[in-house]
Amino acid sequence: MQTATKLNDFKTLEQDLLHRLQRNGFKRLSLQLNCQLIDETLMVIVEHPANVSLKTEPTLTALQEALIELQPPNAKQVGLCLKVASAEQPYAFHSFIMESRDSSKLIYLSHPEILYPNASDSPESIIEKYQTVLEDYWQVSPEERKENSLDETAVIKGDSPSDLQNQNLTDEDFSLNPFDVHDLEKASEEKPTSQSSWKLVLAASAGVASVLILSGFYLLSRPCVLGECVAIPLAQELNKDVDKVMKRAKDSEDPMESQKKLKEAITLLDSVPFWSKKYGEAQKLLAEYRVKNVDLELLTVALTNATLAMQKGAQAPHSSQTWREAKTLWEKAINPLETISKESIFYSFAQEKMKQYQNSLADVVRSLNAEERAEIKLQEAEQIAKLAEARESIAQFPDSWAKIEEIWQKALDKLTSIATGTTAFEQARSNLIKYESKLAQAQDRKVIEKVGEDAYTKAVTAASQAKILEQRKRYTQAKDYWLEAVAYLEKVPKTSSFYNKAKPLISSYKQSLSQVEDQADLEKRLDRARQDLNKTCNGSLKVCDYTISEQLITVQITAPYVQKLQQTLKSVESQKNKEAQYAINNHIQTLQVALEAISDNAKVKLHVYDPNGNRIGTRIPKSR
Repeated sequence: MQTATKLNDFKTLEQDLLHRLQRNGFKRLSLQLNCQLIDETLMVIVEHPANVSLKTEPTLTALQEALIELQPPNAKQVGLCLKVASAEQPYAFHSFIMESRDSSKLIYLSHPEILYPNASDSPESIIEKYQTVLEDYWQVSPEERKENSLDETAVIKGDSPSDLQNQNLTDEDFSLNPFDVHDLEKASEEKPTSQSSWKLVLAASAGVASVLILSGFYLLSRPCVLGECVAIPLAQELNKDVDKVMKRAKDSEDPMESQKKLKEAITLLDSVPFWSKKYGEAQKLLAEYRVKNVDLELLTVALTNATLAMQKGAQAPHSSQTWREAKTLWEKAINPLETISKESIFYSFAQEKMKQYQNSLADVVRSLNAEERAEIKLQEAEQIAKLAEARESIAQFPDSWAKIEEIWQKALDKLTSIATGTTAFEQARSNLIKYESKLAQAQDRKVIEKVGEDAYTKAVTAASQAKILEQRKRYTQAKDYWLEAVAYLEKVPKTSSFYNKAKPLISSYKQSLSQVEDQADLEKRLDRARQDLNKTCNGSLKVCDYTISEQLITVQITAPYVQKLQQTLKSVESQKNKEAQYAINNHIQTLQVALEAISDNAKVKLHVYDPNGNRIGTRIPKSR
């Protein structure tokens, strides 16, 4: 059982072959080389995309020359293959023996007059050439014969690089594929030795006779040589069918069916040999039909591309790339139709199709333009959205969120301007929900930041005013401002960026408020004490003078009051008016109680002095 081994060395060989091909003019082609060694047979497969067209002969020639120069190890025989990447089988192949670099061509390749005789040659002269060539070959010495002969694989294929041409390979061709190891092994068998030359001569003599008999039979058995030539009328009938079909052609299948018939007619005419008396007539019709076949080929190409274009544009909407591909296909469908001349029988059909295709192309162009505009708007909207999201991450103030709101609104406007019937519109619909939500969030955040900013600003302003009033010892007013400052701080929303600024100030402001509340209370009590002392000391006759501080209330009885009181008391005593005496004592006692109450209410110590400045009483306020 044969096993194929993929050597690491062949990776290098593949790269070297590819580099040499690129140097020989294959630089911009997308080629893939695969080398395998099977029992001393090197197989080289060259794959290329379907849209790449290689010239078979130059490609195989370049590969053979490169391999002969590189001399890959352990490779005695080489098989070359050209293959489209998507195809299952190759479309061209060639094989050679590495050791036989200067092998001569086969006999029939060295004598093209055998394969390609002149049209003027008679059957008898052709047979004579066969006989002469074969006789000349067998007259050479065995050494010359061995030196000039090719390997069996080459005889079977006859596909040296100079003879290779693009062709559609049949199953029979693939049965002779040089990649078959058994076929290649035949090439390595020993050549006949000089000792067995007599056997070769006998076989050759029999072969010459066979060639002469079979050649004569072959030449006389060809169509239109003997008897009636039916190929020409059959071809003409097929051509008439083509004309009838294409004159009333409406369906896209008609040109394709007509081309099959016309190719059948061409095949029939091709079968007429040059030694037939009908050869001239067949060649004239053949030239006419081949021109007509060119037009049918153009129609087929146009119809094929139109079908692909319709399939590409079906079930819209599509991306701009898909519409561009459809546009290219419609252009490829139109271009062949433009080359069909007015003299062609297919001109009317081509013009009708071209008008249809141009209308379809115009529709595709409109769809493409609409899709491109929609895609641009979608991209712009997405870029605007990215800008808004970036600003959201650093926004702190109402103005910032107001700007973000404007950006989201701009992104929404872009989305809503995208035309329906485009792929971008479908994407825009999904983005629309997100952008509207983002816009609403930005609007809410703007309001929150505005509330936070206003509350924070008012709190800071009230606190500043409170501090000024404290410095002026207007504690009651300062207290009111501190209360206002604390209240504003507590109104700052937690979701606002100002909350982080307001939070540490709350405890500070409350502490200042507590302190100022004590001072405000003292100030209030002192104000009340002033009011009470003012009522107590002032009257028709001034009773006393007073001073008030946070630590001490000082009251000094006025001299006129004392003098008046003494006079009244003497008068009452002289009159022995008990009620009057009681009233005077009660008055003095009321004054004392009033002063003590003022001290207690103010929670400030009281000193009372006589007109001479002597302290006549002290009051320590009672704690409550």
